[in-house]
Amino acid sequence: MPARHLAKTLGSNAIHGATSAAPIVKLSSLLPGATVTDATEIAHALAERFELLDLSRFEALGEAGASAPSLVRLIAIQGQGLSFTDLRAILRAMLGDYARVSGGGSGTVRFDDDQNHRVILERLDGVTHTGAKEKHTKSYGTKLEANLKQPTPGRHQAARPERTHKSPSTADAALRSVIRWSVGRRQQQHWTSLCPPLVRPRLGRPVPTPVRNPAHGFV
Repeated sequence: MPARHLAKTLGSNAIHGATSAAPIVKLSSLLPGATVTDATEIAHALAERFELLDLSRFEALGEAGASAPSLVRLIAIQGQGLSFTDLRAILRAMLGDYARVSGGGSGTVRFDDDQNHRVILERLDGVTHTGAKEKHTKSYGTKLEANLKQPTPGRHQAARPERTHKSPSTADAALRSVIRWSVGRRQQQHWTSLCPPLVRPRLGRPVPTPVRNPAHGFV
């Protein structure tokens, strides 16, 4: 499958089961030859599907030129399913302040003030930096700023065994189930708000039985 078609394929609702999983399993071999736009769209499509990826697939997306925002979004979705060691390796390959915050040291790093960056910085808090805070300056505008520190060994969260797309963990399956339930619940609430409320008898009170009146019918 050409890389230019991969994002559209991943976003299609008509593809299910093994057919849907096949492009993700073969992701690393499908990305060579992809343009920067292709790689970025693929990363966003994977994020839309809440796909849990391993280090090799992140590396393939990065080498293909996926944009930093698309990778950050995808990293944040992984949650604790992405080991701390792999998280730092992915950030290191992204260069710039991402590489700096992955390794710690000295100085200040700045990132866009959004939820995805907050999720990532939270995992590194106390290990490679002293805490991220929102700050506005004339030079940079409003950013999340964090002061770097020398890495603190032993304080990071324990790394989990690497997973493959073929064998998602029970925790991963539970996460996807909660996400699907949440989305379905929001859709149900939306449609309920568009419909007139139903009149229902209160619990504990008998519903009156219609009585036939010979002159007027039911009363």
